[in-house]
Amino acid sequence: MPLTRGDFVLATTNQGHVGVAGFDATFGADPQLRVDFGYRADHVVALVAKRLITLYYGQAPRYSYATPTSTAAHRAATRD
Repeated sequence: MPLTRGDFVLATTNQGHVGVAGFDATFGADPQLRVDFGYRADHVVALVAKRLITLYYGQAPRYSYATPTSTAAHRAATRD
């Protein structure tokens, strides 16, 4: 089983949003933070996670997957 052999790595992100408890949308007033939240964060986390995996295990990941989140709805709502 991959989980017990150390063959599983998980990475996650807050999409660059640091706010108070609950939903704080004030970051939406900043164009760069909207880009980070809507697009950039997933890409950067994937790049960094794959690099850390390569450094730690001495080889690049064989597979990588992304799980859809509510960010998809956010992306659709924030398109210019």
